[in-house]
Amino acid sequence: MPLRVDSQLEAENYFHGFLDTDDVNEILQKSGDFLVRYTVPISHGADYNYVVSVVAKPTTKEKVVKDFAIMEKDKGFMFEDGIPMSSVFELISRYKNSKKPIADGIALISPKRRKKWELRMSSLELEATRLSEGNFGHVLKGFLKSPTGEKIPVAVKQPKTNLPPDGNLANDLVNQMLCEARALRQTASHLNVISLQGIVTELNPPLLVMDLVEGSDLAKALRSQIVSDQHRLPIIIGVASGLSHIHLNGIVHRDISAQNVLLSHDFTKIKICDFGLARIGPSYTAKSTRPIPYKWMAPETLMKRVFSFKTDVWSFGVLVWEVYNDGADPYTFLKPQETRVFLLEKREKLGFNHAVIECPQGLVDFITKSIFEFSPEKRCNIITVCEKLKEILSEQDPTVQQRCIPILMEMNRSRQTAVASSRTRKSQSLDDNRRKTSRGTKPKSPHVRSARSKEKKNSKPRSPDS
Repeated sequence: MPLRVDSQLEAENYFHGFLDTDDVNEILQKSGDFLVRYTVPISHGADYNYVVSVVAKPTTKEKVVKDFAIMEKDKGFMFEDGIPMSSVFELISRYKNSKKPIADGIALISPKRRKKWELRMSSLELEATRLSEGNFGHVLKGFLKSPTGEKIPVAVKQPKTNLPPDGNLANDLVNQMLCEARALRQTASHLNVISLQGIVTELNPPLLVMDLVEGSDLAKALRSQIVSDQHRLPIIIGVASGLSHIHLNGIVHRDISAQNVLLSHDFTKIKICDFGLARIGPSYTAKSTRPIPYKWMAPETLMKRVFSFKTDVWSFGVLVWEVYNDGADPYTFLKPQETRVFLLEKREKLGFNHAVIECPQGLVDFITKSIFEFSPEKRCNIITVCEKLKEILSEQDPTVQQRCIPILMEMNRSRQTAVASSRTRKSQSLDDNRRKTSRGTKPKSPHVRSARSKEKKNSKPRSPDS
């Protein structure tokens, strides 16, 4: 049955629109915490409904979130075997105010408010101007009204609504946008990474609201031949700085290419964007059989569909090739799936011998030996890439070096923040262990402590990147 919209319910702060289970688990923490949301439609045009998500009373150490569908019967809206009410709002209010259980031991105790990143459509003004367009959606220009009344220029990512009813495509698109928003939320603000303003979760499908960069994607700028030779290395260093920040925040981007970097008209803004495939964690194995951009993929991705920080580094090497070839497609002499044979069977590498623009030889050698390394264990990480780029930059014209100063400052700030956060986490872990010990755990014998302290003295300190 199609959803009968309850305006009174949707005006409440505990109504969250479209959220997936990962977002729900992030918001709900304690027993009795609850929110109301939409179910995610399984296909385009399919019905969706209201559902209550609530944390059950713990029976184990693990938190358990239960979902309860709200059903519309002849007598009104109700939970299974519950009392019908005339509206969903009245149903939720009744159980919230009375604290009566909606199921065995499960009550609606604490309504959880919408997060700052959950935007209302009323705070957004969309223009007809399309900044870009893809197979499954487009990006519009808009303005976000801040709490102070200021209008902030934004880019709004909007999936197409006229897609064919192709299996789970609509479901996948909604989940992909929610996943993209989650990855961007985890990525703290950075000069070379697009920033998330929020997501409009009350619409089907949701809208992703990001900072606006007045310009174009890097691939388009390169093909238009508006990028001067003096801007190429700063652009590469900007992308490396952004990717370093993404990895330090524990995210694998999975789609690094010139097309997914935004470049402002004056070349001062260089931002990695399009986190639609990004995943939180050091590695990810794709189960989907959907096409992947073969020509940017590392050998282990082509072989096993494995993605990691190291596969992002390989893709970064391909992006550098794009920059020095005016945005041409890599392996132009191959069809996409022939890239697999070229890399895995012939073990050939993308070469810079016929690059349109001369690439610094030190950079060519480094990419060929350390980035286009077939073994991910031997391939360098992005921190090493950044250090090598600093070395190459020191040999360049002072004008080029000057352009990179803000990028290098941001690179260092991001690294220092990550190291400080790591130390804080280790300190908190030690404090937790001490508290557990003070609750009755038998302390270690002095002989064990003495032996460990000797080991500590003789061991070398570990790098935060090791």
